[in-house]
Amino acid sequence: MNKYAFRNQAILEVHHPIIYSDENIKIPCMSKLREFFKKEEPWYFAFIRDFLISLLVIGVIITGLYLYTGIWPPMVAVESSSMSPNIKKGSVVVIKQPNDIITYQEGEQVPYKSQNRYGDVIVYDIPKDNKRPIIHRAMYWVGEGDPMWENGPPAPYSGYITKGDNNNLYDQETEVIAKNMPIKPEWIKGKAVLKIPMLGWLRLSLDDARSGIHHYQKDFQYQCIQ
Repeated sequence: MNKYAFRNQAILEVHHPIIYSDENIKIPCMSKLREFFKKEEPWYFAFIRDFLISLLVIGVIITGLYLYTGIWPPMVAVESSSMSPNIKKGSVVVIKQPNDIITYQEGEQVPYKSQNRYGDVIVYDIPKDNKRPIIHRAMYWVGEGDPMWENGPPAPYSGYITKGDNNNLYDQETEVIAKNMPIKPEWIKGKAVLKIPMLGWLRLSLDDARSGIHHYQKDFQYQCIQ
């Protein structure tokens, strides 16, 4: 080979290098890996994965709400229309520690509004009472012996007078809520900071289903006794 032929061969090798693909490289198990990744995962794998991711997201959200509010559980579902239209039945309300509650009467002077009206919306639970917690607005504070409302009976102790935005009477005027019982600060579980419409309907539906089963069982037992 003369020097010119050698020079031409070198130029060809530079401008046309040999290209090696992974098909030419013998890597152990490479073909098996290709087959594995080409396969579609079974539907139940995708379902389980998505379900676990959803649980993780929900857990992170609830944990974040707990850290923010300092209350467990940090949410309550609204079961009636007593706070409509400001908080509708089926809404979920996020509550936080009931520090520095501002009443409707005080809110008019500040001014301060919560859920479209003056004053804080509070969640309270009367001890030794089988009723569920009530979510109503704190209207004003009364001292022991003061009339609970105009020409009303004297308060047996100090506390808040409360009322649903959609109700005509104070809670303390009605037999079914808190007759002649101002709400003590220690009965208050939290105050509303955020509402999420419609989110509570699932829980309310489950409660209705359980209630229906309970009534059916009682009726069945009654029929058996007869």
